[in-house]
Amino acid sequence: QGPRGPAGTSATAAGYEHVASVTPVTSTFPAFDTVVTMHLPAGSYMLNASIEAILTDGGAPGVSHENADGLCQLSPSLVGGAHVQNPSVGGLAGAQFVQEIQHVSLGELVSLPAGGDVAVTCSRFSGTFSVTHAQLDAVEVGSITYP
Repeated sequence: QGPRGPAGTSATAAGYEHVASVTPVTSTFPAFDTVVTMHLPAGSYMLNASIEAILTDGGAPGVSHENADGLCQLSPSLVGGAHVQNPSVGGLAGAQFVQEIQHVSLGELVSLPAGGDVAVTCSRFSGTFSVTHAQLDAVEVGSITYP
């Protein structure tokens, strides 16, 4: 083991958080609904979002069936989003349709030279899609370097 190195510099980081709840997603892709948003001052940030969504199959009982299906992403979106789907098939145990709760995590680095809004947005492809809880966190970082 070598000699102990010099002490590093101390630093602080600003953190921001916003929570929202119970938002039905009514926009059909490619349109999006905003489920949680917050304004950040100028800087670079690591964004993290956690979402709890309820997906309920759609269709006409006894006639047709469609799985609940949607997409959530951070905005501004630099890396795309998360596809949220109810993969079960209706008719299990005599039930016509299936309802599931899905948990989604999103992460992204973003630079806001003049400050601005960041948000979680969701869009529906089919079925019924509601966000029951959404939390958006931002931690300011010194700089962002993309490889």
